[in-house]
Amino acid sequence: MLNEAREALTRMSEDELTDMILQLGRYALRESNRLRWRTGDSVELPGGETVDSIVSLALEKTLSGDRRWNPKSKPNIQEYLMDVIDSLLSHLATGKDNRLFVTASSAAIDSVESGRTPSSQGQMGSDWLARSGVSPEEAVSKNEEEKLHERAIELLLASSKDDPILVQVVEAMLLGNDKADRIASATGLNIKEVYNAMKRLDRKAAQVSIQISELTTTRVQ
Repeated sequence: MLNEAREALTRMSEDELTDMILQLGRYALRESNRLRWRTGDSVELPGGETVDSIVSLALEKTLSGDRRWNPKSKPNIQEYLMDVIDSLLSHLATGKDNRLFVTASSAAIDSVESGRTPSSQGQMGSDWLARSGVSPEEAVSKNEEEKLHERAIELLLASSKDDPILVQVVEAMLLGNDKADRIASATGLNIKEVYNAMKRLDRKAAQVSIQISELTTTRVQ
């Protein structure tokens, strides 16, 4: 049986297909703007993804049959692709790489307003770290939980010590700079350097999350 999505797209003219992809791109950007991203940018997303790559991935998954379009339940294939984009963006937004730092900047702003310096104290809000398995609220006391947050910052900065640009980016984020352009302004880096550092931060963040999860598990055994 032929892939119905592939068949439907094949029947579209080049102009129709181009117009649909442009509309999907605008839709993806609009929906991305509704979400909170660790990168502080609704175009350059965590994991090296972009709004355009999300649209391409939605088309790829639909054409391959990984996401199967049923024209009987959703006759308009463009609307179906919009649903796939929603799903991909949601998965990316709730993924560990994004959740690890998604509230870091707001927590840092609170710290600055209260007279604390996050970069020197290593303190962040209680929701910044994505955890798996045992909930810290159930596993450790409030004091121990705060120590975990401090330890997470220490691990992140320690693992980044040989990457001075990444250290600058992390410290700028901790001081409340939640957009790539604000980070660039605060650090004196150019936008490209900031985006590249963000990609490296993805890997560091995932490593720290694993280490903290393991530490939490060890403490409750």
